Amino acid sequence: MMGVNFRFTPQKPIRPSGLGYGCTADKFNWPPILERAQEWTVLHPGMSLSVRDTIALMHCKCKTPGRHEFWAAYLPPDVSPEDKEVLSKAGIDFPHVPLESAHVTYMKRR
Repeated sequence: MMGVNFRFTPQKPIRPSGLGYGCTADKFNWPPILERAQEWTVLHPGMSLSVRDTIALMHCKCKTPGRHEFWAAYLPPDVSPEDKEVLSKAGIDFPHVPLESAHVTYMKRR
């Protein structure tokens, strides 16, 4: 699963802080793992992925003064040990641990 996360801290502490996210995920257990893997986006060393989304879909109040922090996160697919073996035999490798991009932060003053 790949997600775009954000954290908002208002300039005036009267308002509550917010945390949000958007994501895409693998299907669970069906169809068979090799069919699901064909839909995966594979990034090889040196490659990157650009994702465009609207702030409205992320429910971000980005027009509000405060600190806005965005980052991407990866959670590995939740596959059974048997499916991991099938993927390995097919030469399909993927990160098996969560990963996180650098955080991008900006301050909106007004």
